[in-house]
Amino acid sequence: MANATRADAPTDGEGEAKDSPTSATSLWAAGRRIARRFGLIVGTGIGLLLVLAVAIEILMVVNARVVGEIDFSLRSDWDGAGLSARLDLPQSGGIPARPEPDPADTAAWRSWLVERHAPVIVQLVGHHPEWDLPVAIDFDGNEDPRDNPDNAARDYPEHATVYGELTAVTEDSYYLTYSLYHLRDYDHPVREVIVRTAHHDGDNEGLHLRVDRASLEVKAAETWFHNRFVLCDRVGESSGTDPVHGVLHLEGTHPVVYAQDLGHGVRCAQSRDTADLARSKVFRPALGRPLTPLRPDRSPEPDLTYALDDFDRWYVRAANDPAETDSATLFVGQITLSPVDAEVPTTAVQYIAGRDREDISHWSRPKPMWGWDDIWDGIPVAVWHFLPSYSFATRSGEELSHRYLYNRPAERLYGLTGDELAERIDWDPGSAAARIRTADTERSKWQNFDAGLTEMERKHYWWAAEQLVVNVSSSARRLFNRYVTRVFSNLG
Repeated sequence: MANATRADAPTDGEGEAKDSPTSATSLWAAGRRIARRFGLIVGTGIGLLLVLAVAIEILMVVNARVVGEIDFSLRSDWDGAGLSARLDLPQSGGIPARPEPDPADTAAWRSWLVERHAPVIVQLVGHHPEWDLPVAIDFDGNEDPRDNPDNAARDYPEHATVYGELTAVTEDSYYLTYSLYHLRDYDHPVREVIVRTAHHDGDNEGLHLRVDRASLEVKAAETWFHNRFVLCDRVGESSGTDPVHGVLHLEGTHPVVYAQDLGHGVRCAQSRDTADLARSKVFRPALGRPLTPLRPDRSPEPDLTYALDDFDRWYVRAANDPAETDSATLFVGQITLSPVDAEVPTTAVQYIAGRDREDISHWSRPKPMWGWDDIWDGIPVAVWHFLPSYSFATRSGEELSHRYLYNRPAERLYGLTGDELAERIDWDPGSAAARIRTADTERSKWQNFDAGLTEMERKHYWWAAEQLVVNVSSSARRLFNRYVTRVFSNLG
């Protein structure tokens, strides 16, 4: 019979052959089923990954069309052999040059110096142009910045405003500060959903200039660029803690700076920035010319003017000790500058007030100039603005005078000279100047802003996903990281 077992076939004791064709066929069928299921799972996973990758690519294309691409790299016109390019901006006429007043008229002469070096600003405009244009913090008639976004939505400021002052004078240098206040710091829509710290009310970015007293030439600039100070000059070499990242281009006596959209980081403008003029507005100090109307749109405007204001009202407000709950103050929070055991602590206000984001981390909140703090250098918070000679000397390696003949914030906030204020700050200036500059220290400070974006921080988006490939080969990890970097840079 077809199903009979041969008499000589070994059995398992119950009459069934151990290695019968039926048993082998069943095992083979089971194996095929498992293989099919495994293949289905793997195929489904690969298919989902492909769908996700396609969706991400589409999202990046849409994001670039709607938002505009963001280039966070530190462009430079130094080519290793010296200055490699000129920066020429379109304009209808030159900036008026006011005659130098009598130096005996101290107030007029200081004001003239601020006007003489007021920056030309190439302001990039993003998908919220109303938040990208520099305005007065009190444009609405009050000094409480919490209501500024709402008031601007109803009645937008009529013209642009930039803040500037002669901050300090030493034996060899004039130090001038300029800052741009923006209504909101914002980001790509994707990042705003995922990263809570990616946006907040108010923003304040700017720069310091060092002007040689003998020649009145601008020698160097330090700009505030995404929680780092960036050095640029006309020489291109530095023996200090920071490299020279860009050329200090001038229109006459006026430095040309580039202000990003969204996060509004400020750096010295470079020749390649002219490629962004199709979505930029260029501002120059009015200096007696009419103030041009401020239009919060994305149309390029190459010859706008701005009003210059000073920080005097900021100092009046900062002289108080605001409480976090006080809803009428310009500032909130407090920094202690003196040693903890000082009999009379020396403090400074910490943040510009905002309606939202008052409980997020320190680095992402808007700050006055003395609140800017580069954690990659050895210079404590507030020294950059209060004692600028130390910052320039530390970064560039130049031998500069630290004897202060005039110091506006020290006088206005504390009734002290600059030298007296320096003695109150808990800091050994030599420790910052002695900081060793190496390839590793430069990489740690600038890795997020190299031209290839090869080391962009990924923790907010991809931390969990990256853990899945920790044990994969290094080549696969590099491929994964490159793609993550591409996604991060295109989505913000």
